[in-house]
Amino acid sequence: MLKRALLLVTLSLTVSAAPVESADSEWTTLGRWAEAPITKIAVGSGLVFSVAGDDAIRVLDVRDPGAPVDLGVQSVAFTVADMALHGDVLCVAAGEAGLRLLDVSATGPLTELGHVDGIGVAERLAIADDIAYVITADDALVLVSIADPERPAILSEFATATGATDVYVAEGHAYVSWFNDPQGDWIAQYRGLQVIDVQDPAVPRSLGQWEMGFGMGGIAVRDGIAYYSDFCDYNGGCFSVMAMGEPFWGPNLAAFHAPFVYLAQVRLGVHVVYVADWHHGIHAYDITEPENCRELEFFPTQEPVRDMEVVDGTVYVADGDLGLIIARHVGEGASVDLPAGVPFRLQQNHPNPFNPSTTIPFTLAAPGRVTVEIVDVAGRRMRTLLRNVEQPEGPNQIHWNGRDDAGRPLASGVYFARLTLDGDAEQKKMLLLK
Repeated sequence: MLKRALLLVTLSLTVSAAPVESADSEWTTLGRWAEAPITKIAVGSGLVFSVAGDDAIRVLDVRDPGAPVDLGVQSVAFTVADMALHGDVLCVAAGEAGLRLLDVSATGPLTELGHVDGIGVAERLAIADDIAYVITADDALVLVSIADPERPAILSEFATATGATDVYVAEGHAYVSWFNDPQGDWIAQYRGLQVIDVQDPAVPRSLGQWEMGFGMGGIAVRDGIAYYSDFCDYNGGCFSVMAMGEPFWGPNLAAFHAPFVYLAQVRLGVHVVYVADWHHGIHAYDITEPENCRELEFFPTQEPVRDMEVVDGTVYVADGDLGLIIARHVGEGASVDLPAGVPFRLQQNHPNPFNPSTTIPFTLAAPGRVTVEIVDVAGRRMRTLLRNVEQPEGPNQIHWNGRDDAGRPLASGVYFARLTLDGDAEQKKMLLLK
């Protein structure tokens, strides 16, 4: 596990009232859609799915981000409390209806592939490695295999901290935010984070709970480094960058205060981490070298940021009553230029060597169905990361946690990432070094 101490950075305190970009701005607004409120989104394959009322889902085609197309609103027979995309499957935390899995592989009506009932009231969820992690109203984390979305199967149920409100999963750990208000008095509220080891999804185990000031905002983890925000006192929030250590948290050098700022989601791009500011905007930080993390230009919005997703370095912002904003920071760079007639390019993974996880980037000349596999030096398939899954034109990436299809950690050694599209394949050499 990575054990180096990381610097922490202050948040920008200047918040503009409107997203006005100067000629030398670090940000580019690629597109907007403002015909209806947008409060919760899931993004993938050139589509944005948004909650449209308690029991309806709106679909936007954003393959051309400068001209989003409304594909319509579809009513569903359940509550839409939360949702996340897993390839061509839209996973929905559906309240009393449990977990619902919808086929979004084709343009047209959403059709249900499978569902899981009897898990309580499903409120929030996250997806990682063919597993849905569902938070229920009775403080349980339910792990469901969705490897076969027509036959989802419960792997385990785990009692979380009292007042579980959200879940994030990365590198074999589930991070559960919790909120406890035993006296019904906001001054006496307790908020924090529970970390659960889910490397064996059949037997989750808690690594501990930590109080996080006046409220946990969000967390993201990559390559043994945690990026998190919290509402640290009555007057504002904090954003921290930390190396993981033993038993879990590593050294935390400092936490810088941001007066009058309420911080929420944390999302990782390719080279930039984004922190949603509920008071109108997005903070951005360069994490090319996490130990030298530095603040970038703030992106203001006109409404509080209700939700935010980042796909291949492009930021999708649910701007409340003002709809959807699609933007990109210059720090993410541009896609690889493909020569004429070249359908795709597989780039080198980063970091490399790596332990335990790495990111595999690739660029497509046009949308296409992609298969990405991990093979050993003998050519044996160890893991399938994507199997004939539609991916959009331009830069893409996928993460690998160093495990095989059965969830077992692989030994140190040389492996190859292999991408296949329309019968053509390309592979890159990777070194897993423990």
